[in-house]
Amino acid sequence: MIFICTLILVTILSLLLASSIKKHYYLYYSLATGIAIITSFYEILRITSNAKLEGVILTLEKTSIRGLISVSFFILVMYAGALNQKWTITKKITQH
Repeated sequence: MIFICTLILVTILSLLLASSIKKHYYLYYSLATGIAIITSFYEILRITSNAKLEGVILTLEKTSIRGLISVSFFILVMYAGALNQKWTITKKITQH
């Protein structure tokens, strides 16, 4: 269920922020790197000191550590590459 929600969220964000992602890609790469570093830091902290998260933050952490966000982007890119390039939705995702 978390994977499906993540896939839907990634698809919606990719469609809504397509032009912003293309113009400011370095910002999104930095954000993704920051999230990966924070998740890694938390996992080390959790192992060494038994730190606990709760609620939405716990769900986001589980989503990140399981790789569901990256898998969702991978699926989106693979489908966009396989779909008809003349469709408006495919153009919006794949246009350079």
